[in-house]
Amino acid sequence: MSLPYRAYLYLVLAASAIVTAVGLVTLGEFAIDDAWPGRVTVGRATQDLARGLALALVAGPVWLVHWRLAQRQVKRDPREAGRFLREAYLHVVLVVSIILLAVNGGSLVRDLLEGRADALRGDDIAALVVWGAAWAFHWRVARRTWQPGHAGRSLHRWYVYAVSGASLVLLAFGISSILAELLRFAYEETARAQVLSVSGPWSRELRGGLTIAIVGGIGWVWHWWVAASGDAGSKLREVYATGASVAAAASMVSTVILIVALLLRPAVGGISETLAARWDGLPRLIADMAVAAGIWIHLSAASPWSRRGIQPADSLPGAATVDARAWEVLGLAAAGAGMVIAIALLLSLPVAAKAAVLVSTSSRLDAIAAIIATSATGAAVALTGARRSRRQEALGFPAVDTASRFFHFGIAAVGLLAAVGGAAAALFAWLNDLLAGEMGFTTLLDARWGIAIGLVGGLFTLWRWRAIAGFQIRKGPEAIAARPGVKVIHPDQLEVEVSSGAMTRLAGVSRTTVGAEGIHLAIATIPPGHRSSPHYHTNCESAIYVASGHGKFLAGDNLEETLEIGPGDFLYVPPDAPHQPVNDSQTEPLVLIVARNAPVELVVELEGQPPKPK
Repeated sequence: MSLPYRAYLYLVLAASAIVTAVGLVTLGEFAIDDAWPGRVTVGRATQDLARGLALALVAGPVWLVHWRLAQRQVKRDPREAGRFLREAYLHVVLVVSIILLAVNGGSLVRDLLEGRADALRGDDIAALVVWGAAWAFHWRVARRTWQPGHAGRSLHRWYVYAVSGASLVLLAFGISSILAELLRFAYEETARAQVLSVSGPWSRELRGGLTIAIVGGIGWVWHWWVAASGDAGSKLREVYATGASVAAAASMVSTVILIVALLLRPAVGGISETLAARWDGLPRLIADMAVAAGIWIHLSAASPWSRRGIQPADSLPGAATVDARAWEVLGLAAAGAGMVIAIALLLSLPVAAKAAVLVSTSSRLDAIAAIIATSATGAAVALTGARRSRRQEALGFPAVDTASRFFHFGIAAVGLLAAVGGAAAALFAWLNDLLAGEMGFTTLLDARWGIAIGLVGGLFTLWRWRAIAGFQIRKGPEAIAARPGVKVIHPDQLEVEVSSGAMTRLAGVSRTTVGAEGIHLAIATIPPGHRSSPHYHTNCESAIYVASGHGKFLAGDNLEETLEIGPGDFLYVPPDAPHQPVNDSQTEPLVLIVARNAPVELVVELEGQPPKPK
């Protein structure tokens, strides 16, 4: 089938499918209103009937004819089922269907929660039926070519994770609204004299949050737990999980800072309002923080890189480092904001001494609370992220080094932009007052934020530039020239590695012996009648050559596969694959030459023969 014909076919299919569904919804609304006593609006029902019939009777046959033509092409050439334009048509209809299902479903749920079952809208009910049927039909067709974990590009995968992300946002907002209202109501019940606002256990805000949570929860559960199951090998899944976890971390850090600032403000002094009036937004902040923390924990645990704090070979390169560095960036941003506020406050003190009306006591106290909250929270978060980043760098993955370089250069670039922008803003304030002949204390007040931002940005740039200079020294021409050349490791220089069961292993090429960065070569020996312990490697592939001896190689999730091995045989062991070499001979040792693509292996020993952890 030619490209123009394919484009025509699926464009007509998309348009006619949507128009047909709109017509059927209109007909359904008319049928419901007509069958439901007291719901028919005079003069409107006949218009709805005519419009629905016109749309359905014209667009319906068009869609049916073109769908049969499309299916005929699939029968002639099965590859047509996976063509981009066909996938585009299917997922355009899926996206339109899921959006309208969410809108009309939310309206229906809200009416039910408000106890207005007798006032349910016919168009909502009809839309759920029609668009639900359209979504189910196109979903079933799209899933026929779905390959979970497949590395190839797939519009269905993009659809799954896009809808999953949007649904997760709705679910989070809904749950946060529910928690905020419950916290607000609990506070009012325990401190009746401190009323935040008029609310109750079944307030309008709580019903709205529950509506959003139900709609988002249904969409998220289906697309994440059902549609994305078994897709752990997908790089897009890693992007989704890492990006969403970073966003959740940013929400957590920002809400923690606001909560700490609100709680500190009364301790600083100068509060004339009641605590209830001052803490009006506290329930929402606590709810947002709790929901963001739950999302971050879930998404981090859902990523392969989160298992035991390492990065398996099948995960997105550098994903774990990006997550760790994100915490460091968030902490540095918060700490930097605290430094900016502190410098601006110090610069305003001379102004306060001469013209106190320009810098009120209340604003100074607010600034003190903000400084403490941002600095303390930022420092704690940055240190946590830095500790995690160092653990990642110790693994020696090339992608970790690349991600770290992006981090250092990114901080330096942002700092330089802040320094230049702040200096420009401060210079503008000085020159503006100088040219206008209005130089005075107010000039310092106008320039204080530019000065503060410029100083902090400059400090961050100099700080990160030292790390960048260290990279350049380690990786520059001098370092390359100083690298050792070819090296011979004699038998008495082998590295004795940790034994695995009865198997002993001596490494000739490793990080310890030659400073290797991406390779490992060792000789393993199993005495007659013995075996290694069952284990698997989490960070590397293995290639094994049987130098001498005969035996078995047990493999599989439950070590249920038995492979006979002998001299001259090669074996390939992927990451995370449980295995156990066995020496059947009672007279000769089994000698294996083992090569891996990591200088240091991360081994998980299994007691007995349990299945590999999922």
